[in-house]
Amino acid sequence: MEQKTLYTCKCIDENGKIVRKQIAATDRKNASVQCEEKNLIPIRISQKRKRNPGMSTQILFVQTLEELLRSGLNIEESIGVLSSTGKNNLQIMASKIESSIKKGNSFSQSIIQMSEYFDPMVSGMLSLGEKSTSIYELILNLRIFMETRKKTREKIIGAFIYPSIVFVSLISFILICGFYILPKMQDMFLILSTTGSDELTSNITAMKNFSRFFLSVTLALLTLSALVFIIERKASGEYRLLIDKFLLGIPFLGNFILENETMKLCFSMETICKGNRTYSIGEALKESEKIMNNHFLINIIEKTREQIIKGTGLKQSFESQKIFPKEMELWLSIGENSADQGKTFEKLRIYFQEKINRKTEKILKATEPAVTFVTGIVILLVVIKIVIPTLNALGTL
Repeated sequence: MEQKTLYTCKCIDENGKIVRKQIAATDRKNASVQCEEKNLIPIRISQKRKRNPGMSTQILFVQTLEELLRSGLNIEESIGVLSSTGKNNLQIMASKIESSIKKGNSFSQSIIQMSEYFDPMVSGMLSLGEKSTSIYELILNLRIFMETRKKTREKIIGAFIYPSIVFVSLISFILICGFYILPKMQDMFLILSTTGSDELTSNITAMKNFSRFFLSVTLALLTLSALVFIIERKASGEYRLLIDKFLLGIPFLGNFILENETMKLCFSMETICKGNRTYSIGEALKESEKIMNNHFLINIIEKTREQIIKGTGLKQSFESQKIFPKEMELWLSIGENSADQGKTFEKLRIYFQEKINRKTEKILKATEPAVTFVTGIVILLVVIKIVIPTLNALGTL
C-alpha cells in the first residue's frame, strides 16, 4: 500500500453548501477522486500541515493496535489492517510505518523514524516491540500507562481552570485600576483639594506604582518562561544539558521532574526485564534512555550503565550518581540479587506513580484556597487604601 498523507478538502455538497473534509490520500488527485465518490465537488485541496497528533490520538493508536494483536494478528499484519481501515491520523501513521517496513526497515526502526507523530516515551516503548517475547503485553502495559498519565494531566488542567480565571481577572482588575481608574480619581481629588484628599492621593500614587511594578514582574516572568521553553525545545548538546540540569535544580519543580523521569525509567526497565529475559541490565538501561526527556538525566543513566558494564553493582552504580531518590537506591539494594528484576522495577514504578499522584492532589487542593486568599488580600488593600479614604474625602464636600 502506498504511503498516505492527510489532505483538507473544501467541497460543495449535494445541497450546494460548502463543507470541509479531512481525507487520507496518496496525492491530491486521489483526494479529489475520494471527494467525488462521496458526491462532493472539490473546490480546494491542501495538504494538512504535519504536527504531533496529541496524546489522545497516540492512545487510540496503541488501543487499536492492542485489539488487533489480541485477535491473533502479528504486528506487521496489525499495521496493515490499521493502514487500510483506520481514520485520518491513525491511517496516516499506520501507512507510514507500513511503507517503511516494505522498504526493508524493521518495525522498531520504522517507529523511531516517526518522531513527528509519537512522544519520545511512546516511540521508545513501541520500538522495543520486536525485541519483546510478548509484544501484546508490552502494548497493553503501554496503553495502561498512557491512559493513567492522560487522566492525571486532565485532572490537573481541570483543577486549574477556576484558579486561572480568578487569577486572570485579578490581574485585569489591578491593571485597569492602576492605569485608568486610579489616575482619573487622582486628578479629580487634586482639583477638589478636600480634607483627606492628600492621603488619598498618596495612596493612589502608591497603588499606581504597585500596578506598574506588578505588570513589569508579570511580563518578566512570562518572558523568562517563554524563553526557557523555547530554548529547552531548540537547544542541543551542551546547552541542552545545562538547561535540563538547571530545571532539576529549581525547588519543587526539579524534584517533580526527577520523580516523573524516574517513574518512566522504572516503567521501561520493568517492561524490558519482564518482556525479554535475555536483556542484561546495561542493555535495558540503554533502551530506557530513549523514553526520557531530560538530557541531563539521560547522561547520568549512560554513566550508570558504563559502571554496571565495568562490574559495579546496580545499587552502587545508581547511588554513586548522587541524584536519584533514596527510595530507588533502597529498593535496588533489596532486589539486586533477585532473579526477577522486572518485579523490583514494577514496585518502584508503582511507588513513584502513587507519590506523584499524592503530590498532584496536594497541589490541586492548595491552589484554589491560595488564589482565593491572594484575591482577598488585594481586595482588602483596595478597600483600606482607596475606598475608605475616598468615602471620607467625599463626606467633607
